[in-house]
Amino acid sequence: MAARVVEAALDHPPVTFALHGHPLVAALPPFLVLELAAALDLRVTILPGVSALDALLADLRLDPVVHGIQMYEATDVLLRRRPLQSDVPAILWQIGPIETCLHSQAVSLPGRFARLIAHLRQFYPARHEVVAIHCSPHPIVPATILRFALEDMGGHAAEIHGGFTLYVPPAGARAVLDGELVGKLYSVEHLRSVTRA
Repeated sequence: MAARVVEAALDHPPVTFALHGHPLVAALPPFLVLELAAALDLRVTILPGVSALDALLADLRLDPVVHGIQMYEATDVLLRRRPLQSDVPAILWQIGPIETCLHSQAVSLPGRFARLIAHLRQFYPARHEVVAIHCSPHPIVPATILRFALEDMGGHAAEIHGGFTLYVPPAGARAVLDGELVGKLYSVEHLRSVTRA
């Protein structure tokens, strides 16, 4: 795909390479185009698009600024044994094809999610409600949203295909530790001390 884009750009510029969603989110070809274009001294302009993250935030009614957000690719979480902060919302991409780089349309078995459940159980209670979501790529088709307890993920294996993402809500809140700063948040004097008139 990347080679075809670059060949076309060399043969009859300008060329547009349109992708579904944001061009640099979960897509390898644009990065290959960038590398090839740099080697061939071709100019590339990247325009942002609505990404899967934007759709997920809208479908789940989430504001990532309120509590922050942590995002990882699901298999990478397992490979690197990444620790999660249980007080920050977590998004795990590509839970459907977890534990493989190979493509298959075969239905997953419940055991496919056992390793992920075990890893997440280090940070969240077994009955913590999580959400498997497949954001619709079509504006008139609603998202598929499955809510279940973390330990029950395997029971939804047949429903979770390659397009699903896992949203893990916070299990609790982190206490405010900077009491001095809290007292300054609505202080006009503090605002004046950190700004220039």
